[in-house]
Amino acid sequence: MSDREKDTSERAAYFAGKLTDFLLPYPQNFKDFVGDKDIITFGDRILSNELATGYNFATNVQYPTTSRESLIFYSIYMQRVPHLAEVLSRMESEMIVGEKDITFGIKAAKIFGDYTDDELVASKIKMASGIYQKTLESVEASIIFHPTTDIQIIRIINFLNQEAPKIPGGYIDPDTRTTSTDDLKRILYRPGRGFELAVANVFELSKGNLIVLTERDKPIRDVNWKEFGTLLTPKLYRFIIQRKRAA
Repeated sequence: MSDREKDTSERAAYFAGKLTDFLLPYPQNFKDFVGDKDIITFGDRILSNELATGYNFATNVQYPTTSRESLIFYSIYMQRVPHLAEVLSRMESEMIVGEKDITFGIKAAKIFGDYTDDELVASKIKMASGIYQKTLESVEASIIFHPTTDIQIIRIINFLNQEAPKIPGGYIDPDTRTTSTDDLKRILYRPGRGFELAVANVFELSKGNLIVLTERDKPIRDVNWKEFGTLLTPKLYRFIIQRKRAA
């Protein structure tokens, strides 16, 4: 093992410890994480009425999708700490980010789907049509990047979308999304970068936020919902947004 590989391995162990400490207070089960049956019923109603293909739940601190800061989110099942730690150690080794450039986040997720990952918990909801449809529940950890330059934004995005899936435990199609600040839109939302602009519809509750993604011209039109822009990778956009339209 070379000195660089040894350093990267040691840093991966360091980040794994940091992540484990951060995640320790949070349950791995979706229902326990949300902790309120009424909130889950409310979110499930969004799905049963076919307004979205899934929803997230988190506080503004846990997952600051409403932030006016330029933030890049990389999320994966919270059980996959070794993957996240390796991502961070590699990015640090390649001088893409330093520890000062990151924070950690977490969110609950419930989606329609038929995946078989061990971390997922399957359930069913009754649709407005009367049929029952399978849903999948999980809790996801996030690395939240706080980039400071254009080139750093590009290097972060390139690594997350091209290299992170090759690291054991990574999603084939990574969950990479961002806030929609002018800087991020200028760099990512243009030909060649491929990010798509969607709406994060946020319903603020006392225990946290219900977050539902829709097409930018089809927000949830209700006075109780607030709209925030969000940038998604093309594959994530098709999975979350266009899958609904095709259903």
